[in-house]
Amino acid sequence: MKARNHVLGESGDTALLEHILSLTDAKTVAASITTCKFWAVAALSDALWQDFCEQLWHEKVYVRHAPGVRAFKAFWQSFNDSLRSSITADELTSFAWSFRFRTDHRTLHGLSAGAVAQAKFTAGEEAWKGHFSSGVGGAPSSVRPLRWWLVMQGGQEAVECTSSSTVRVSPYPPLTVQRTPKWGWVLANQFVELSSHEEVEFHNGENSSVLPA
Repeated sequence: MKARNHVLGESGDTALLEHILSLTDAKTVAASITTCKFWAVAALSDALWQDFCEQLWHEKVYVRHAPGVRAFKAFWQSFNDSLRSSITADELTSFAWSFRFRTDHRTLHGLSAGAVAQAKFTAGEEAWKGHFSSGVGGAPSSVRPLRWWLVMQGGQEAVECTSSSTVRVSPYPPLTVQRTPKWGWVLANQFVELSSHEEVEFHNGENSSVLPA
């Protein structure tokens, strides 16, 4: 106690300790929380974790955490969510998508190697399926909407399931869900790749607000 007061002052102000912790990283600070009660106050400081959140979320295109939580929880919720490769039906239908061919198959539709078209998933009556359309000239999805659905392991339709790591657009091969370094989304098979547009706002009980109330 005397040693702490000698360094931090009799008042027990955590400002100096918070400053010292800010020079480390989020993982180190989180691991130090159980040191003692005084240390925990500093290590859970909203100001400290607000800075960590801003560093973590810099240039990220899709940040997801529960609304109204403290900065510490927002940081770890968003980090853990960035590891998720299972997309929800709400996310699938909320984003705008860019469509491109990955192979020479794209030449069948008169597109150059770098050509990109817009695409969209719309919701159906059930949460796990709907319709897909695109602006790819000559492609069936540009003429009429195609059926899409979430896929379970084994390839079956994910009935009453609201998220999946595989999406099927009939009659084409399944699309595997992947994440980008900027926390965006990619749906891909051997022929095509769909990328979620950047800076998409998503509101469904969870959001991308940076600072806690």
